[in-house]
Amino acid sequence: MNGKYTISRLQLYRIILLLIILISITANIVWILRDTSPALWDIAGHSQRSASIAQLLHAGRLRDVFGFDSIYPPLTYLVTAVGFLLFGLHSDIPQYSFLLWLVLMLVATYSIANTLYRDRGVALFSTTLLLCYPLLAHFTRIYDLDFPLTALVTATIAALLRTNGFRNRRWVVVTSVCIALTLLTKWTAVLFLAIPVVSVVCTTFVQQKSKRRVLVQHIALALGIILFIAGPWYLVHGSTVVSSAQDTRNNIFSVPYENVLRIDNITYYARQSANGMAWPLSVLVVIGFIALFFRKHSQRFALLAWVIVPYLIMTFALYSKESRYFLPLFPLFAIVSGAGIVSLKNYYRVGAITTCLILSLFFWTETSWSVRFFPEKFYQTTHLNQGYGYPVPTTTKPRYGFTQPTQYHENLAEVVTAIQADLATQETLPATIRIAVVPNSIFLTAQEIQYIARLQNLDSPSNQYTLDFSLSSYIRQGSTISWQENLAAADYIITKTGDQGPKIWGPNLKKIATAEEQHATPFEQFTVIGTWTLHGIEETDTTMRLYKKTPTQLTDRE
Repeated sequence: MNGKYTISRLQLYRIILLLIILISITANIVWILRDTSPALWDIAGHSQRSASIAQLLHAGRLRDVFGFDSIYPPLTYLVTAVGFLLFGLHSDIPQYSFLLWLVLMLVATYSIANTLYRDRGVALFSTTLLLCYPLLAHFTRIYDLDFPLTALVTATIAALLRTNGFRNRRWVVVTSVCIALTLLTKWTAVLFLAIPVVSVVCTTFVQQKSKRRVLVQHIALALGIILFIAGPWYLVHGSTVVSSAQDTRNNIFSVPYENVLRIDNITYYARQSANGMAWPLSVLVVIGFIALFFRKHSQRFALLAWVIVPYLIMTFALYSKESRYFLPLFPLFAIVSGAGIVSLKNYYRVGAITTCLILSLFFWTETSWSVRFFPEKFYQTTHLNQGYGYPVPTTTKPRYGFTQPTQYHENLAEVVTAIQADLATQETLPATIRIAVVPNSIFLTAQEIQYIARLQNLDSPSNQYTLDFSLSSYIRQGSTISWQENLAAADYIITKTGDQGPKIWGPNLKKIATAEEQHATPFEQFTVIGTWTLHGIEETDTTMRLYKKTPTQLTDRE
């Protein structure tokens, strides 16, 4: 070899895959470092639950971790909790923990595409394409459960394809563990795993009569592993999951379509998926499916069913809709997009891949980093401005927040510091301290404040008191008790001028803002102990106020 080192084609593809992974990790780290805004709404809620589990683990309260009161399974929280334990209670730990899921998703996507097409170049294409879908790219950087679910669904399918029709015992075990972990991420995993698993098992059962005994044994083994890993949690929390599923079906806070036969309902996930990918990239999916059927690919019906069955269930069985619910199918869309590339001769394939990747990087750059390469008229004419990441979030249409890094409400933690300082002046404290956060705006809700309180150990299971934020929901939404009475029951109240949040998420908010302005009931019972200027998405800066119940000693409360 004349002393020269040569690498095989396989090694070259692995090096390229590694580079893709490293570049994606680096880009996400840069994004997280540049984004200094607080986590919004559910993202803050998931983050504070992870911090709470980290506190319980640190205190050695494993039974409390298992019984943690949440409608969500614990896997994502546990992974993030380990990050908190290793690196401290830093606000960005939840986002950094998603780098693990990012790597898993990319490796699994590459594995599936290579298994289906036997073409590593196309597998690399699908993997890179997936990274550039604006909706998916955004969810790799914000802490919601749909992205870990996406990664684990993809990993499960990748493992399933290696079971050789559920006959390879080692990969059956791996697949079973993946299924169990996916179920411990979100219960909706069933919607995305049922068809692929049933398809593989039934195909083997029909075509391999001599292997049926082995197949039955492996099915029993798989069920045993799944029940052993995921069963205990669902046994304890099953009723909560069923109740949550029913609430999700009728959830009025997302996009409700009680009339499931409306055309808007029927086409919702098709439209939102096209927007989430950017419509030119969604065209590749259509071309890919056509190519699969034209080439009579052996998996074409299974791949199509993998999309159609969840689509039908989520369209007609659930009134509420959100584009993120369909996120676990985005890796499949990227993989299917490769089918059109495979159909091309080598001479055209390089050009097609290059063109598609340039187009993909164009959307990734524009939506992730707020770059615009063309005048606004271009986006209006091509309707690209309707794709995910192009419309700017507003107070009335906040969406899932900003797809590019922002620097809003950076001083939000100071109100928690003020509460902590005030509590330190108290001689004795009640067992429960009630904090009412009135606004439900994009970066200021009870969930953000509770998360910050966790990070500062103001809200901790080791404290002699408990922070109770439940009044925040009762005040905004209404209950059998009036919002005035609920506010009056608080020890601290946090308010904000300007936008209070979407009306559907707080019908009482305007009334409360008016009462505060007029110092009417119950605000005359409270004293302002701190004010802060907030720089947010509104045209002018707003003011956050911290109220404390009068008299000054919290222990005076009956």
